[in-house]
Amino acid sequence: MSRAAIINFEDFYNFLKLRDVFAGIDVFPLEPFPKNHKLRKLKNVIFSPHRAGALDFAFKQMGELVIQDLQLIIRGLPPRLCKRAQKETVGHLRSKPVDIN
Repeated sequence: MSRAAIINFEDFYNFLKLRDVFAGIDVFPLEPFPKNHKLRKLKNVIFSPHRAGALDFAFKQMGELVIQDLQLIIRGLPPRLCKRAQKETVGHLRSKPVDIN
């Protein structure tokens, strides 16, 4: 799920430029992310393709989490692994459509 739309990349750039922290980024407000963007020049940033969710192993693991929670729900117990969607936050988690993919 893309969360690139909830971060201001200009503020993120300023934060990373001024602090001794590292960032691994795999979702971007524009895809493909511009080759000449100033964020690419920072030494404390690692760019990665966003592919983990498409791996067969990841899909099977997500399915196992859902099954474990469904088994709890069937027994009248609350889920432990899956999170409930909250109106206050769900709007921030929607994937932002990209013009170029």
